[in-house]
Amino acid sequence: HYGIITKNTAAYISGIVFDDMKGGRALPSAYQAYTGTGVASGKGIYAQGSAGNIVHISDNALSNCLTGIEGNGVQLNVKSNSLGKVNYGIIGTAVHGLSVAANTVEATHFGIGCGITGGGNAQIQFNRVTMDAFTAATGIVTSFGAPSSQTSAIDVNTVKMKTGVLGMWILNNYHTNAIGNAVSLNEDQTGMRIEAGSENIFDCNTVDTLQNASTSTGIYAIHPAASVFRCNQTADLGTGLFFQGELDAKEAVTISGNRLKNHATGLVYGAATVTGPQEHQGNIWEGSFGTGARHDAPFLAARSKYTVDVAENSLFLPPSYSPFNWFEDIGDPAASFTCPVNCQLPGAEGGETAARQIAFQQTV
Repeated sequence: HYGIITKNTAAYISGIVFDDMKGGRALPSAYQAYTGTGVASGKGIYAQGSAGNIVHISDNALSNCLTGIEGNGVQLNVKSNSLGKVNYGIIGTAVHGLSVAANTVEATHFGIGCGITGGGNAQIQFNRVTMDAFTAATGIVTSFGAPSSQTSAIDVNTVKMKTGVLGMWILNNYHTNAIGNAVSLNEDQTGMRIEAGSENIFDCNTVDTLQNASTSTGIYAIHPAASVFRCNQTADLGTGLFFQGELDAKEAVTISGNRLKNHATGLVYGAATVTGPQEHQGNIWEGSFGTGARHDAPFLAARSKYTVDVAENSLFLPPSYSPFNWFEDIGDPAASFTCPVNCQLPGAEGGETAARQIAFQQTV
């Protein structure tokens, strides 16, 4: 079963309905000669080409396919498509530019998976992704590769993880703003895994539970150099925020205005973890906790000291924390960081203004 295949051309594909394309066989030899590859069957729409090939795919309905929509090497614009019961929803492989907006995806393995090449930028916004039936599934995965002078945006996506491991996996991204995304988890999952990369901004995202996520983690950040985490909310999970990696001086991380609610452990710093000092950043611990904050390398805690003003707000200080010198209550006449009502935070230019406003409305 094969849908539409394009090669080395611009294309507009709209209004197509495909169903029951669970292939897996190699293309017939004539098609392999045309595409130059043994593309497996079961792909609803497949576009192959180069940076000059702009492919627009919109308002299509695809269901029960191995892969719904895939672009390889092209500039890919995918908007307002409905993908149901697919293994892989929307895939961009080594694309030179990407816009994936307002799609509905129900998938088993990957909902949206995108890799950028050549320093292009990406906009992944207003998509609704539901993952079900595969234990190793990921809702949205992005890898934007080498640093780009442009700013990419991953804004206002909704991910429901009925099964799987990662709601969003943001791998090796640079200059990316992830704003107003909402991820819901079940057991043994991670809402947002941020791994490597630099100079990224994570604002006003929410991670909570679908049914029971008492062993899950909201945001897990591994060496997120020179990145900013502001006004995110995690609730009813095993762990709220988890940071890993030694980052200070020019690579220091800003952690401000985040709200942690009802966790076994609210904030965790792993072994050999440093983020730089967090002075009057206005993070809030609300509800019940087994442990408010834990540093697994206590001898490094002084390099990531949290200074809070309990007189301003008692919730700035976690209910319990270790080691004892990690948090310090110091009064300050100036106000601590406060999240704005419209989520238009300094430096967060990557998303549309309207996207940021809607994103914040989803988090309050």
